[in-house]
Amino acid sequence: MSYRELIQNIDDRDLSTSLSRALRLAQENEIDDFGSWIRLELNGYVRGNNAANPNSEVPEYRSVNGRHLDRYGRPIVIGDNDLMFLNEVRLRNSVTELERLSNRDGNITIQDPLIIQFLEEHFNVQPHAFQFSSVQLEGVLNSIKTRLSDYLYQHREELNDDEEAENAIENENIDEELIELKPGIWGFNLNLKVLFKILSRKWSKLFK
Repeated sequence: MSYRELIQNIDDRDLSTSLSRALRLAQENEIDDFGSWIRLELNGYVRGNNAANPNSEVPEYRSVNGRHLDRYGRPIVIGDNDLMFLNEVRLRNSVTELERLSNRDGNITIQDPLIIQFLEEHFNVQPHAFQFSSVQLEGVLNSIKTRLSDYLYQHREELNDDEEAENAIENENIDEELIELKPGIWGFNLNLKVLFKILSRKWSKLFK
């Protein structure tokens, strides 16, 4: 598939499919920054992803708003306006998993031992899970698609668009490591405000 065909059909395919095909273009043309970003989106912002490094951060466009629940499923009310940022998290999940979760109706509940420990130590609360509406995932996926389009446009002159390159890309097998996307939810990151810079640095160290 050529650059032109990919960009023209980006709205008609699953995002995971478009990302996989864009990765082959990036690899063919040795555009490392583009390829690394695609691998993070495809496989998730997790430590087991080879594209991740100690400086990798979950992008802000992966943020969702929700509420923490105790072990009995009751919401933990955070009444302090200065702490409302704790109800916004950034999803680490692979795009394939985000697409699957977006097809669910109602709320999605996830767990992450690291954030549970973080909130217990710094805010004296004992959350058991985090819950958010599946409707928000459409916005997250659209944001990723927009960034894919931006990357493609930015590197349009570097991407091969001739017939020989297109045939080579179409015949290339997708790396098994890429299509073997890990199931399960890997957690999320907090979007800490300026008032809590120290806690933000501690949090970042936990998830890099």
